[in-house]
Amino acid sequence: MVDAKADTVGVHVEDARNLKDVNAVIAQDTGFAEFTRLEAYVNELSPPQIRGTLMCFYGFFYAIGQLFAAVVLYVVENNRPLDWRIAVYTEWAFHGLWIVFGFIWLPESPVYYVRKGQTEKAKKTLNRIYKGIKGFDQDRELRVLQMEVDRELEASTTSSLKDWLDLFKGTNRLRTLGAGLAISTQIWSGCNLVFSYTTYFIQEAGIGEAFTASLIVTCVLIAGLLTSFVAVEALGRRPLLLGGCICCTICNLVIGITGCFPQTPALNNAALAFIFLWVFSYGTAFAGVCWALTSEGASARLKTQTAAFATLVYDVASLVFTVAVPYMIGTSGPGARNWGTRSVFMYFISCAAATVGNYFLCPETKGRTQAEIDEMYENKIPPRKFAKYVSELQSAKAARAQL
Repeated sequence: MVDAKADTVGVHVEDARNLKDVNAVIAQDTGFAEFTRLEAYVNELSPPQIRGTLMCFYGFFYAIGQLFAAVVLYVVENNRPLDWRIAVYTEWAFHGLWIVFGFIWLPESPVYYVRKGQTEKAKKTLNRIYKGIKGFDQDRELRVLQMEVDRELEASTTSSLKDWLDLFKGTNRLRTLGAGLAISTQIWSGCNLVFSYTTYFIQEAGIGEAFTASLIVTCVLIAGLLTSFVAVEALGRRPLLLGGCICCTICNLVIGITGCFPQTPALNNAALAFIFLWVFSYGTAFAGVCWALTSEGASARLKTQTAAFATLVYDVASLVFTVAVPYMIGTSGPGARNWGTRSVFMYFISCAAATVGNYFLCPETKGRTQAEIDEMYENKIPPRKFAKYVSELQSAKAARAQL
């Protein structure tokens, strides 16, 4: 709703003096509502066994939106180019569906009810979420949620400023740095360059229409995201993220090397193949998984603040490269470097650095409850060793199984 409201306001702004205010509202609304609260809600509502897959849906529907946007803009441009407002108004159709199926059908988070002491409502929500699942123990799940809330209350504070400062104290520092690095890895890998200028490489390979080029790239991205739905739970977050970092680093190196030689059809096709491989790797390892790690790694008490800080890191990194890339590939004008495809070498270095950083900071959170993740950080277990750690909850389950 926030996005559609802001876009519609922007459509009707005729006074240039108001444009700055509108952009500020859009940025604030999107940053607050889309990235912080959404992550916390999905994380609290999702069963640990499929939480990663559900978190990946954010990136998937983002890509679907890009695909629809490309089609709508193409139709408007070729039929009614002066009626550009049509493209903006079509967003309201999707937000209308959200009102019907979202506000009415989606349940409240059981964690919210536990925080409010409304146990019966929490039980009803849990029964709705886990309906039809064999072996579901409502009382055990409720005890786990109560344990998480109790941990949150023990560390709670009445000072909102202190909450923000606590992001960089003790074990929270490691969690904050890990969240910021995970989500900004999308930028360090080169998405600003690849998604903004892929059309050029595809056209060089013989596909002349920009619309066709954008469709191909988006479809490859969606294929990668569909793969991540299975891979994030089968392989885990950490192997998927590190594997994507390594693959994108190699692709950046190869694409950069192709720009060091005179252009030929063979080189253009090679660059095109590695761009497609990069996009698929990005969709599989970054577009959905990074959002899951950002939310799962944060403490329950500081989840919103951690998501907000991580989003800020992402936006700052994106801003830097958005400004820098046109100068790197520009062929004329002040500051133009005319690096062309060789610009990708910079992303080879930044993606390699992100790979090293994620090796030390990226935790494996697959199948873990919030209480287990808190326990591992509190016991100062290195994030790279989370997968092998046996938690108190796992030990208790093993003990009951032996009885």
